[in-house]
Amino acid sequence: MAIGLGSRRATEDVDGLFRPFDVVREEAAAMAIEKNLPEHWINQSAFSFMSLEHDDTDAQVIELGGMHVRLASPRFLLAMKMAAGRAKDHADIVMLIRHLEITDPQEIVDLTFDVFGEDGFTLTDDRASVLLQAQEMLRLAAR
Repeated sequence: MAIGLGSRRATEDVDGLFRPFDVVREEAAAMAIEKNLPEHWINQSAFSFMSLEHDDTDAQVIELGGMHVRLASPRFLLAMKMAAGRAKDHADIVMLIRHLEITDPQEIVDLTFDVFGEDGFTLTDDRASVLLQAQEMLRLAAR
C-alpha cells in the first residue's frame, strides 16, 4: 500500500510471498537487529489471502535495492483485504475504494469472489456477508 499507492500509514510488518524464504528470513533477521525492527517484521502470514489461481494481470514489478518486487494491483489488494475481513484493514479498504472510485458494493463482492472463487478455502464468508461488509466500507469511504 505504501509503495504502490503512496499511503503514509505506517505498517508494523511486510506481508508477502518471498523466495527463497529461508534466505529472505535470514537477511530480514539481520536487518531487524541492525535497524531495531520487530523480530518478525517480514512474514508470509498473508499468504493464505494471496490467490495463486487468479493471475493479477495489473500487478506492477519494480526494482528496489537490486530486488525485483511484484506489487499487487489495487483491485487485487482490495479483494485480499475483503477476504481477510479484519477490522485492522478497514482504513486500507476505504483508501482502495476511493482510489478505484468504486461506488457499487456489488462490484466489490464480485471482485472478491472473482479472485477467490465461490468455493475456495480462503474466502469463508458468503456473498451476503461480503455484501454487508462492502456496504459498510463504502459508507466509510463516503465520509
